[in-house]
Amino acid sequence: MKRTCVIALAAASLLCAGQVPPEAPATGPAEKPRIYLALTDGKYAEGVLLSIDKRQVVLQVGQKTRSIPLDQIKPVSIYMARRKLADLTNPSVLMELGKFLLKHGELSLAQDEFKRAVRLDPGLAAQVEALVKSAREPPTTKQPGTQPKHEQPQKVVTYKPASAKEIAANQKRAQDLAQEAKAFAPELHLVETRHFLIFSTWPRSNDAGVADLCEKMHRMNCRKFEVRRTEDVFAGKCPVFLFWEKEQFRTFATAVDKDGMAEATGYVKWSGSYCHIVIGGVRTYEAFCEMLVHEGTHAFMGRYLSSRPVPPWLNEGLADYGAAEMVPRSWSARRHQAAVRKAMRENLDVSYIFEGVSMNDFDYGIAHSLVRFMIESNGPGFAKFVKLVKEGKSEQEALKESFDCTGEQFLQRWRAAAAKAYGR
Repeated sequence: MKRTCVIALAAASLLCAGQVPPEAPATGPAEKPRIYLALTDGKYAEGVLLSIDKRQVVLQVGQKTRSIPLDQIKPVSIYMARRKLADLTNPSVLMELGKFLLKHGELSLAQDEFKRAVRLDPGLAAQVEALVKSAREPPTTKQPGTQPKHEQPQKVVTYKPASAKEIAANQKRAQDLAQEAKAFAPELHLVETRHFLIFSTWPRSNDAGVADLCEKMHRMNCRKFEVRRTEDVFAGKCPVFLFWEKEQFRTFATAVDKDGMAEATGYVKWSGSYCHIVIGGVRTYEAFCEMLVHEGTHAFMGRYLSSRPVPPWLNEGLADYGAAEMVPRSWSARRHQAAVRKAMRENLDVSYIFEGVSMNDFDYGIAHSLVRFMIESNGPGFAKFVKLVKEGKSEQEALKESFDCTGEQFLQRWRAAAAKAYGR
């Protein structure tokens, strides 16, 4: 969200409390970028990035310069340094960044750079496809008489109450990640609530408001799906990593999580029974509240009943709906209205959204509207629908059992309600 807004502490509509941290100081256009480099000895180097070549990275640290040989820096940090000083409007530069990442086994990050390159030069698509295919293929050399192994689909796990040992392991993992992050975010501190471990670099004056929002979000999701608040949804407490500085968020995403989410503002990462939420670089408290509820809803859904994913329209629509309910002055609270008005005005067929397509802002709004319609027309039916999908039923089967309709009939009902509310 680009709009800057000061949130009053007593604003009941936000359902959260806290002070707005000060805006980052203005910087001139010529200011050099700051960076945190993950070193091969487990330490981090922080400073202003002056240059990088084939041998070393040069940082400005206080009044001194520090030269660090590339063989002492982890590959992901070398990539980050090169990217900061690169011409990102040049597709050839993006391709070289992607190839460097592939060489070091970072396929997800490499694909992100290749996608950017192809957007600038569609003629690179065939080359990118070949590079990615080559990176994914196992070695062709095999012993006589052996058969090639085929990747097995990820097994769906039905969640059971976590053991004390599993909970302790998850909490230790979160603490270990926090300790690693403190190397480049020393102000990171823990705020613990009944259901969350919040590791924050925001001013401590915001701790109570953030803690309150997390718990209110959890209560909202429990109510929606008739889950007892005593139930251990997260196999312990869900960690939330909250970074005020965008560069700290990027470093955590790439060097700690090794995820291709450095340019996002928030994401959820899963591994077995463990999951954590990461948010960074959000510049207003209202926008942060919106992002936290959105990603927190994803985390809840990922841990609800089973590891079986729900369809994208349902996952994003539910997250957007939750953010709108808890942060009514956010864009999430208006996005669905704008999307539905457009769909009605232009008589658009939105059935494609059920096909698992990559979603844009309009699609998010339509998905939100569909979820809102289901909840407001039959809340218990919606809870049953999600439960059936998480248990393995198809969308059509779940709709029939919970709303007594087909997908086509459901869209007809939604369109009739939307036309009544917004007109055509």
